[in-house]
Amino acid sequence: MTKAYYLGIDLGGTNIKAGLFDDQLKLVTKQRTPTHEENGPQAVLTRIY
Repeated sequence: MTKAYYLGIDLGGTNIKAGLFDDQLKLVTKQRTPTHEENGPQAVLTRIY
């Protein structure tokens, strides 16, 4: 049986926040990193990746 996980991403003006949730929607782990928006849109997309 495979367990499902869900990823939520909040792209804000200064930070990118991500949370990983299990199949019961319990938070497993979270991560926060600055967007560095001053480096342009492609840099922000790279940081999301």
